[in-house]
Parts: sequence; structure tokens; C-alpha cells
Amino acid sequence: MVHVFPESDIVARIMRVLTVPGVADIRNFAGGRIKVFSMDIEASSSLAGQSWRIYLYLTATLMALLMAAGMEAFDTFCHALSTLATGGFSTRTASIAAFASPLAEYIIVCFMREFRRVTEPQGVFRIRMGGGPVAETTVSALVDLVFLALLTLLVASLVLTASGVDLVTAVSAVVACQFNIGPGLAGVGPLAH
Repeated sequence: MVHVFPESDIVARIMRVLTVPGVADIRNFAGGRIKVFSMDIEASSSLAGQSWRIYLYLTATLMALLMAAGMEAFDTFCHALSTLATGGFSTRTASIAAFASPLAEYIIVCFMREFRRVTEPQGVFRIRMGGGPVAETTVSALVDLVFLALLTLLVASLVLTASGVDLVTAVSAVVACQFNIGPGLAGVGPLAH
């Protein structure tokens, strides 16, 4: 007899009611095997249990953070489940913007980008743009460019600060010149001339 995790037993009962063509009984997954589209896949017997624990931990953490950001329990529950599955479901027409909480938006964005990396730490993820994959050399070059820009910002700001300019003026002057954003703040702002 195959040992079935309690979490998988609940899913197995639901799967018996809802027949899904091509997918074997979910109990096989908990036992170390899963059959998907007539292919047998070996899995660690603890894989199902670990996946459930990770998912429940992340859901509880996300719910706690969203409640701390001011959302109600029902909305928190729905958005936590949707965010981890990246399904995009919301209880409001305006989605997460309806809550007028930038903190809640940031929390949800962080959980949507990182869930796959937590559950698949050895995974290889391709960045896609315009329907096709972006070459690894392009991604590497972009990361190098961002690093170089931040390094230049740091060094130039430190040089200006060492020359006697206050930190806000130094950083805003470098940002204004380096990224062509117009006037800076403090000593290089529009009111300082």
C-alpha cells in the first residue's frame, strides 16, 4: 500500500470527482510516481510533502504581510492564492490598485517574481520578450550596463561629496547628468540658481 500524505488525500478525493483525462490518480505522486500524459515520472517520495509545506508557508507569509499592509482577511486570502499561482485573479475590478496601498503592490510583485525560484531552486528560467527568448549574452550585457551605471553613480557621488558638496546635492547632480532627467535637488535644484 502506498503511503498518502493527508494533503494529497484531500486532492485525491477531489480528483476522483473531477476526472481529468491523461492524469493518473494523484496518490501516485505522493508515493513517488506520477503519470502525466502517459509518461511515468519518478519523484522523491517527500517531494509532494515538501511542495505542500513550501506552498502553505509562502501563502501564510503572504497573507500576514498583506494583512499588515491593510487588506481584509477575505481579500488577503484570495490575493495570496492568486499571487502564488500567478493567476492574476482579484476580488476587485481595479485589481490590487483598488486597495490604494503601494506596500501591498510591492509585496505582491516580490512574491510573483520569486515563487518559481523558491520552489525550483535548480531551475533554469528564460527571459522572454516579444514572444521569443532573449539571448543570454543580451541579458548579461544589460546587467553589466546597469552595474556600470550604478558604480559610476556611486563613485561620482563620493567624489563630489569629498569635494565639499552635501550628499543630496551630489547624488542628485550625478543622477541628473548621468540619466538626463533635468534639474537635481538641493544645490543643483531649480530654486538654487
